[in-house]
Amino acid sequence: MIVPVYNGEAYLSECLDSVVSQAFQDYEIVVVDDGSTDNTASICRLYSSRDARIRVVSQSNQGLLIARRIGLLESKGDYVLFVDSDDCIRVDTLQVCSDAIDEHGFDIVVFGMIRGVSRSCIGGIALGQIKASACGIDRFRCGVLRGKTNSLCGKAIRRSIIDISVSYEDYRGMMHGEDLLQLLPIADCAKKCGYIAEGLYLYRVNDQSSTACYKDSQLDDLETLFPRLIEYGQKWGHLIDAQVGIFVQYVTLAKILYLSKNNRKKRADSLGKMSESLVNQRFNGNTEALSALRIDNRLLIGAILRKRDSLCFVIVRVVKWVKQIRRLRR
Repeated sequence: MIVPVYNGEAYLSECLDSVVSQAFQDYEIVVVDDGSTDNTASICRLYSSRDARIRVVSQSNQGLLIARRIGLLESKGDYVLFVDSDDCIRVDTLQVCSDAIDEHGFDIVVFGMIRGVSRSCIGGIALGQIKASACGIDRFRCGVLRGKTNSLCGKAIRRSIIDISVSYEDYRGMMHGEDLLQLLPIADCAKKCGYIAEGLYLYRVNDQSSTACYKDSQLDDLETLFPRLIEYGQKWGHLIDAQVGIFVQYVTLAKILYLSKNNRKKRADSLGKMSESLVNQRFNGNTEALSALRIDNRLLIGAILRKRDSLCFVIVRVVKWVKQIRRLRR
């Protein structure tokens, strides 16, 4: 398992507790301290002194993407799982993935991710009761392109299909879309993919994360990502899905913008840049890709193109309000 961390003292202990408590025993843990300035280093040293499976790599701050690449270079296992330092995994996560791999020989096992971290969920265990189903690689690639499964977390990945020897130095500092950038070549090399519906990964909604607050640099990151998305979409015969994925990335970025604390002028300026970027994609009139979007996302794309600040604000806030009501009713 690879755990990149930067100033993660608030939740790192909880994360590592879940990682070291696995029912499955044959694994290593590579913690990459990416130049933390808080108490992270002390927590890492404490856990590594208690558990020989933990190796800590310390480096100057280079960003999440490079921290993950360093973790990959340091890893030795046959499969890799990424766990963010503010998240947790269930105690049966590795065993369930191992059972699925042993039975089916999957290159990638995708498993469910649950919003919110609780002790009861972390401790839940149902060995032998959870089964994996095969997911066609074509279907998986479509999901990656469309942004439905573009996180490196929530997956067990065969190490040999990861482009570990490839340098990502040109992408140093990239924050938005770095998961997807790295997942595209992995999906390209994978032959067999499995899916486990059970929620084995518990993620925390962190308002302090690098992508939680809008920055114009996030738009630059996406413009760096999009040519790669189109490249793989064409290679896999799914160009429309790649275009849908690009729309989804703009929608995600707009939601971050309109849920962040920005004054109206700054927000309008950022919306103008986003609109120009979307126009420059030169396929924003693609009705097939647009029609594949959910109705609220289609409306939001239209509002971005027209630079309708107030309309964007209303759409994003109403959608958030509806989602909150649905969660409360569950």
